[in-house]
Amino acid sequence: MRPGTARGERTVRPDGPEINRRRLMEGLSVSAFAERVGLDPRTMKKILRGEPVYPSTLALVAEFLGVKVSEIIAHPLSPDEESPPALPQGLDTAIEADMKGKSSLAVELCEFIRGETRRDDVVSYATVCIQLAAFYDHASRQPDALKLLDEVLGRLDRERAGNEVCDRLYWWALYQKAKNELEMGQCDAAEKDLLAILAGSSLRVHRISALHQLGVVDLKRGAYESAQAKFETCVAERGSHGGNHRLAFEYRRLGQVYALTGRPGEARAAFERALKIAQGLHFNRYVNEIRDDMGKVLNVSSRSLSGAM
Repeated sequence: MRPGTARGERTVRPDGPEINRRRLMEGLSVSAFAERVGLDPRTMKKILRGEPVYPSTLALVAEFLGVKVSEIIAHPLSPDEESPPALPQGLDTAIEADMKGKSSLAVELCEFIRGETRRDDVVSYATVCIQLAAFYDHASRQPDALKLLDEVLGRLDRERAGNEVCDRLYWWALYQKAKNELEMGQCDAAEKDLLAILAGSSLRVHRISALHQLGVVDLKRGAYESAQAKFETCVAERGSHGGNHRLAFEYRRLGQVYALTGRPGEARAAFERALKIAQGLHFNRYVNEIRDDMGKVLNVSSRSLSGAM
């Protein structure tokens, strides 16, 4: 669960006319521009109209245009209940490093940021710690992640009564705890935490992600039919367009289900769909994980796969 999409970034207003001018200089239609950038055309139209979006979304546009994000922001919006708090400085860089498959660098950056963040700033400190736990997970350091999350969950639980931001952070931390428990084979503990998120979180993105991980629990237990149903529900809930990186998670897991139930053709199609989404969003870490899956479950060598792509 990336914080920039559910909390952790304050929305900004894009400089629609400037972006539109640069689009026309590229000689691209809106849909072609959106496809090149890796965004849903509807999102691109919002950007061109100057409607509020997250800086992480504008970062994709900036990367394509070869400019800094600040060059295509008209002005930040005033914080309100619809606009989550800003990311602690530098955390977006760590997230970008992690997405590019540089987990060790992401951990190093985030550990430094944690050391520079005031502990009495509950929201900022918890945000950094939860993200660091996610990076620990990606770096196969689950015990470190769980130790950190135990500290954060205890503090957020004391603060979240009447505090919506702390409440949301609490469920995000619990989600990361469940993910790490799953990686350590603690399916019962993970299932308990994920069911608590489904019942307690007010955020739709939390509940969908929890349902996805419950599908992973089913997958690990060999309950393939139940796992497939959960992943298919998540696909429907997340929407069908390729601009949502979480769709890659769903199609990858569906590929695993299909492969494990003797449907190699469907498995390949699902993996390739996941791969296309991840590649389009420059999500290198996940691209590598999907390729590893394809090599393992479909017996496809990395060399032939790279040639095919």
